[in-house]
Parts: sequence; structure tokens; C-alpha cells
Amino acid sequence: MSHQTPDQEPNSTAKPVPVSLADQLKQESDRLRQLAEQLKAREKALAEMEANYPYFKQVVYAWLLDKALREVPPLPETDLETYVKEEGGQPLADFILDL
Repeated sequence: MSHQTPDQEPNSTAKPVPVSLADQLKQESDRLRQLAEQLKAREKALAEMEANYPYFKQVVYAWLLDKALREVPPLPETDLETYVKEEGGQPLADFILDL
């Protein structure tokens, strides 16, 4: 038997109101248990990612290096400043505020 005031009507879509303090404590305990399980799962996933990070980083760097060596043309034999001027490059100070 639930406790309702006379002006309240039963609402089938609303959550049932806990009847006693024991019910409230049980609901809170269940909620905390669920949060603890979620936290444990996240910690496990994070530990796995941290363990695999050095290997993942190594693979990605190797892939990027290979891709760059295949797709990016080599720099000419002239020094970099001359090359930039020939290509119409700008000093960094001229466009740094636009970034």
C-alpha cells in the first residue's frame, strides 16, 4: 500500500515513490553499485589503452613516416630559407595571428 495524499492521482508513467527509508537506502545502494561497476569497467579500459599506447604510437608513427616518404616530394638541395622564398612563403610573424 503506497502513501498518497488525497489530492494526488496515481500516475502510471511516474516512478513509484519509495515507501520507507529502507526502500530509499536499497535504491541508493543499487545506484551506487551500478556506478561502481561502470567505474571499474572504465578503469579496466583505460588500463588497457595505457598498456597499448606505446605500441599504438609506434605503429602510427611508422605508418605516417611510410606515407610521407611515398607521398611528399623530397625537399630540394637548396637551403630551406631559399626554398621558402622561391615558393612564395611568408615569415611566421606575418600570419601567426590568423591561426
